[in-house]
Amino acid sequence: MNISDILTPERVVIDLGAASKGQLLHRFAGSASRSLGIDEGEIFRALSNREKLGSTGIGEGIAIPHAPLRGIAAPFFLFV
Repeated sequence: MNISDILTPERVVIDLGAASKGQLLHRFAGSASRSLGIDEGEIFRALSNREKLGSTGIGEGIAIPHAPLRGIAAPFFLFV
């Protein structure tokens, strides 16, 4: 598997424009929802629940939000 197989142009989001972590997760979930065809609320809840376990932020404005989703067998990436 090549990174170009999973990180396609439509999965690159420029200027998401979020003012808070919650807003970022909502917008991230919306973008993922459009790409995956999965309910945005389900994605947002999964990301929020994962964040409650511990921040996915690694510093300097960089984070790697991630969560398991039912029905997704292969890795899914958004680059924001």
